[in-house]
Amino acid sequence: MSADQILFIMAMAATISFAITGVLSIAERRVDFFSAVVLGVITAIGGGTIRDLILDVPVFWAADLSYVRFAVLASILTFVAQAFFSRPRSLN
Repeated sequence: MSADQILFIMAMAATISFAITGVLSIAERRVDFFSAVVLGVITAIGGGTIRDLILDVPVFWAADLSYVRFAVLASILTFVAQAFFSRPRSLN
């Protein structure tokens, strides 16, 4: 496995983890599906986008849409899965 492949896998793992974190952070607020996916994607690629804009380099996800695709997929799966793993607040 080459260094470029390892870096790509690490970048995708980070993108997925940030998308999951974004969706889980609003899980308690009972937002709708679209809002959860948008927040997950913004959380996953927002920081790198701002970095690229400040450095005046091409935005990383514009050249490779895999980042957006993985962020959307992770956000959707997290939104669906969090309903199965959430604990009830009370026994009433």
